[in-house]
Amino acid sequence: MCCFVVIAAGLVKFDNLFPLHGKDWVAALSSAYPDIWIFPFGELVCFTTILPHLNKSVTARPAGLIALGLSGLLLSFTHAIEIAVLGENIYSRTTFPIFTTITLVNLANFIQRLDALVILTLIIGVFFKMAVYCYAAMAITADLFKVSDSRQLAIPVGVVVLFSSFISAGNYPIHIDEGKVFLKYILPYLCAAVPILLFLVHSIRRRFGRV
Repeated sequence: MCCFVVIAAGLVKFDNLFPLHGKDWVAALSSAYPDIWIFPFGELVCFTTILPHLNKSVTARPAGLIALGLSGLLLSFTHAIEIAVLGENIYSRTTFPIFTTITLVNLANFIQRLDALVILTLIIGVFFKMAVYCYAAMAITADLFKVSDSRQLAIPVGVVVLFSSFISAGNYPIHIDEGKVFLKYILPYLCAAVPILLFLVHSIRRRFGRV
């Protein structure tokens, strides 16, 4: 919705999007790793804790692929709008490009100050994201410690998340610096290496009829 309001306000300058591929492919791939590859797509590993509980597990693959494709297109479209409005220089330096973009909207001196809508959308999105994270932590913990009902771990996991959020980072710049370390050295193993290893083990066990 915000992107269409920005387009209607006439803020988009397509010249800011050119050249579409100004550098070599090595630079393009290096910009995608580890930021874009791990965040947000690597976080889909959390949904592996939800898949076993689906009533129709056969629909998980097509639905997941469609959702992954649509989310990728939506993210690409949103970032393209932000670059077209702000330009490469401001886009690369601002902390929240979508927030900076939406503050420029002014339709007929009537529709403006939509930054509150962006903040509200961000808060709602983070809420559902953290809900999936907490559920994944509960499901994995229940599996490791042989807890029959994962709902019994809601309070312990919630307490750990609450206190860890207090000590993890004092402000947003520190959070970003810590996140760079996790993106480069920790999350590739959790989001790629471990799932691939588990998939290989599962395939071998199915091959020899042990599943």
